[in-house]
Amino acid sequence: MKGIVNLSSSTYLKNIQDKIVLDVVRRQGAVTRADLAEITNIPLSTLTRIIDGLAENGLLQESGTTGSGRGRKQIVLELNYARYKAIGIEITRKITKVALLDIGANVYDYRVLETLSDPEVMIDHICQKIAEICVDQDIALEELLGVGIGAPGPLDRNTGTLLSPVRLTGWGEVEIVNKIKAALGVEVKLDFAATAAATGEKWYGVGKEYDNLVYINISGGIGCSVVSHNQMMRMSNYDANALGHMVIDLKGEKCECGNFGCLELLTCENAIVQSFLQLLSQDHPSLLRSALLDSNQVTFNEIASFADRGDIACVKTISEAATIFGTGLANFINIVNPQMVILGGNVIDQSNLYFNIAVHVAQNKILNKSGREIAFVKSKHSERTIPIGAGAMIFEHLFSEFSTLAY
Repeated sequence: MKGIVNLSSSTYLKNIQDKIVLDVVRRQGAVTRADLAEITNIPLSTLTRIIDGLAENGLLQESGTTGSGRGRKQIVLELNYARYKAIGIEITRKITKVALLDIGANVYDYRVLETLSDPEVMIDHICQKIAEICVDQDIALEELLGVGIGAPGPLDRNTGTLLSPVRLTGWGEVEIVNKIKAALGVEVKLDFAATAAATGEKWYGVGKEYDNLVYINISGGIGCSVVSHNQMMRMSNYDANALGHMVIDLKGEKCECGNFGCLELLTCENAIVQSFLQLLSQDHPSLLRSALLDSNQVTFNEIASFADRGDIACVKTISEAATIFGTGLANFINIVNPQMVILGGNVIDQSNLYFNIAVHVAQNKILNKSGREIAFVKSKHSERTIPIGAGAMIFEHLFSEFSTLAY
């Protein structure tokens, strides 16, 4: 077998037919030559040459034969998932996640770093961590297909620049793509965290069989991405937080965006914590109160945990926030009309109560209920959804000439 081919430079996959075969195998999971001929309409002689080339370069491998009877058995082909890998990164206000994964979304290494306010120092730390991962996993940097980054907006994905994200203090006008590319010498892609997550769900998660879906991340804020007719919908204002800044309360408090009564002000982690503290100040009964050394240090995760135990104040707080979110979600569904709604982020990961109430409210408030069959599901990969999706952005770029998502 030949050595590793640098796919990121497209030196090997020049032929569109090579890419088509590879993508069909990727989406089908395991296929025979006959399957490929039927799906691609590529002549069998040409197909044999393509398969042999892909196998020689380590992209395809045999995984057994079809059938168990006396008839002629056919060789089954599948991707050599472990042969090519990418790094996926998620940057948040507090932590940065770095994952090494292969084309099958198998995670080989996963690190969590503290996000620093100095972007230059932080980028150096990220690059050092990637180098450490490669050493630990016995992978040369040049063997990586690339590095994908999911981050909060606003950002410019075309120039690879973070444009003063509100949740990343000190990160103004950071050309993160160029800096990492210069340090590591590999392909680097930047996109919104929610878009990375949607890519991962469309490639590997619960959204594989759906042409129209919405992914929403509810954590410290609300991030949203929409796939419509297998195309990633792009905002023109360098941000992906439109849903979070839907005005839901005309007399509400001022948001960091400058507007008043935004959805995320009433439904995210901090909003739930503040509502809970207000209930405590009004002497509402709570088991959590007695468990806290300092009630002002309560976290959303603690509130969610005690809500599961039936704590009255915790249940009330989460129920009210989820009801408001479900109302905003219904409004959004009425506009974009998806087949599937995928909810993720720490709020969803930690609270089944929040998820169930939000879905129930949305289902009851959407228009034309009888004519719509919308699937509401949780994100498949939980806290790893965004770094896995960021890695998938690199794989997606490899197939971008014809893939199910346009980049």
